[in-house]
Amino acid sequence: MNEKKSFVLYANYLNQIKVLSDEEAGILFKGLLEYVKYGEYPMLSGAAMMAFSFIAEQIDRDTEKYLEITEKRRKAGRASAEKRLAGKID
Repeated sequence: MNEKKSFVLYANYLNQIKVLSDEEAGILFKGLLEYVKYGEYPMLSGAAMMAFSFIAEQIDRDTEKYLEITEKRRKAGRASAEKRLAGKID
């Protein structure tokens, strides 16, 4: 399961999503939410699966960037705390 609880849905997807019926768009949206929450690919077909594939790739890139940033911040926080503690001990 993913530690992220949100994702960015970019407005520039609109042209591709507009070709979907409202039902397909709803199924796609639910599939995206399940993908972000559980990391599992939804059962989609046709245009909805095509839209899912490029949106999921962007979600994966955004998630990787998010994880890299949080790891850097975690390390910086730890280093700062160690530095403060070392200063108090001296």
